[in-house]
Amino acid sequence: MHILTIKRAGLAAITMLAMLVGCKKSTDVVTTTNQECQLQSELTVLNGGLQTTTTTYTYNSNGQLISSVASSSSSLGTPSSSITYTYSYDAAGNVITALTQGATSTASINITNSYEYTGGQLTKITAQYSGSLPSTTTDNYSYDGTGRIATYTYTSSDPQNGPESYTFTNGILTSGAITRGGQSLMVAVDNGHITSVTYPDGRSERYTYDANGYITRTESLNKAGTLQSYTVYEYTTTAYKRASTPYRVLPIINLYGSKDLPASRVAIYNTDGSLKAETIYQYQVNSTGYIASTSYTQNQPGISGQTSGSTTYTYSNCQ
Repeated sequence: MHILTIKRAGLAAITMLAMLVGCKKSTDVVTTTNQECQLQSELTVLNGGLQTTTTTYTYNSNGQLISSVASSSSSLGTPSSSITYTYSYDAAGNVITALTQGATSTASINITNSYEYTGGQLTKITAQYSGSLPSTTTDNYSYDGTGRIATYTYTSSDPQNGPESYTFTNGILTSGAITRGGQSLMVAVDNGHITSVTYPDGRSERYTYDANGYITRTESLNKAGTLQSYTVYEYTTTAYKRASTPYRVLPIINLYGSKDLPASRVAIYNTDGSLKAETIYQYQVNSTGYIASTSYTQNQPGISGQTSGSTTYTYSNCQ
């Protein structure tokens, strides 16, 4: 079970910092402002220390994020990895380049993102992926007379990853088109969100939302229209403060519902309603309301043990 998500090149370079950013409705644009807490580091520990990742953040005198380094190690003997993200800005404070360089235990990574603006609004992101499978992706944005998102398109040199196009009226999603491997998928939209995606062979994914626009259930159906599995989503009741990304005016396009509240539980069920897997999320905030730590545990009936992970966040200028 999965949500068919778009692959936005510009967001890929944010890495774990994106976990702290609240996605807005598709009518909104993210604008970075001075904040009382500036993220300095993260420590992520998986499965009791089997894998550890430390991420550090560096800022210039203007408070702009200029680099972050994520270093991972494992007690299982697999090679360590290190990935560096660097950002440059124009005079208006907009990101114009974002570089991702380094290596994991299995592959090298080299991605260059370039950003273009018109009248202070982001209009284009070009991402170039180097390595054994080089590719280029392009994200294009247009806006209406009031500055709200009007169209979004995504293209890729890899035919398996696009193209995609979406149309908005008054900033609200009204239609979408997705192509995979030269074949068109049928996209249904209702009340500003994608409600189903149907593949050429008849398989489909269906999405249900609550009155506040949060996704509550996804369903996977086979070619005959028979339910194969489904996933339910539950959320916390309070949104926490989150660190800003380096992107000053990044249009957030929420095709699959609101994301202001973090998930508290995600459970996958088999067709007969029996539990297949369950993940529980917990959050702690500091005295100023910024996220201080997150953790999760995942259980699968019939499989001994559980998967777990936690991330701790450290800030400066935090009172």
